[in-house]
Amino acid sequence: MNKVFLYHISIAFALALIMVNASAANITAPAEIPAFANWSFSIELNSTDSFTKTEIYLDEASIPIVTAFNNSSTVYNPAGSVLKAFVLDNDPNSNAGLTLYVSVIGLNEGAHNLKTQTYNASNLIEEKSLALNSIEVLSKEFKGEVENKISSINSELDSKSQALNELKTTTESSLQQKTQEINSLNNSITGIASGIEATKNELQQKINTETSSLQENISSLESKNKQQDTAIAGKEDKIEVQNNPLVGMIVMGKRYAWIAGVLIVIIIALFAFIKFSEKKGLKDELKIYDENLKPPKPPKRPFGDRLQTTVQEEKDLDIKASDIILKPR
Repeated sequence: MNKVFLYHISIAFALALIMVNASAANITAPAEIPAFANWSFSIELNSTDSFTKTEIYLDEASIPIVTAFNNSSTVYNPAGSVLKAFVLDNDPNSNAGLTLYVSVIGLNEGAHNLKTQTYNASNLIEEKSLALNSIEVLSKEFKGEVENKISSINSELDSKSQALNELKTTTESSLQQKTQEINSLNNSITGIASGIEATKNELQQKINTETSSLQENISSLESKNKQQDTAIAGKEDKIEVQNNPLVGMIVMGKRYAWIAGVLIVIIIALFAFIKFSEKKGLKDELKIYDENLKPPKPPKRPFGDRLQTTVQEEKDLDIKASDIILKPR
């Protein structure tokens, strides 16, 4: 009987210890954190059947930075010091295992305090706190050097920015001035081109007028020259006709050169025909004389002399015809 009683008491005590451990909200956070650097912490929440919510406070704030509920939901102000907060269930097979994870922006250098308050309905069943220390990572000397360097860089940037703005203003002004000069030059070039074109047209018109006048003068001179040549030729013809009628006829025939050529050919043909007829008649007379009287054949010499005389007469006629020279105008 005593053994059974002791057994039940042992079981009850063990269950009480388990419940106490299950209801504890343990805070896990670094003891020291860099100043002004983002940091994070976690809290092991109570079992879901032993609390309704847990509120987390930072330093002496009267409003919690995060509130975690037993249904794994959270409430926090994203515009405040909390960057992100969420609950994970590390043991889905039991009521325990809920863990709250919180990411916080950097803190000022110095001591800080993190506190939790766990409620079951409206009853505060647990309260815990954890001291934090935000330390300066860089030495003051190095920090001063960095700040001075940053200030010097900012001053140099301001100076460069001012110089750049002045250069921009000067460049824009110069560009505007150059643009105006270019536009003025373009207008001048356009005016010059227009003047050149007008002068060109004027000169071309004058050239055309002068050319037309010269052509008219040349035509007039050519007409006068032809008239003078005709008059001179007429006078020459009259003079030659007065001096030598035969030459005058030939000169008059110059205007009809083809007719004169035909006449010359006809005259030569008639002359040749006459000579040929005379030769043939002489032969016929000799033949009749030979047949009737049958005298001895005349010597060949007289006949050769006569034939030679005939040839010489033909040559003389040719020479006389060649002596007729047509004088150029």
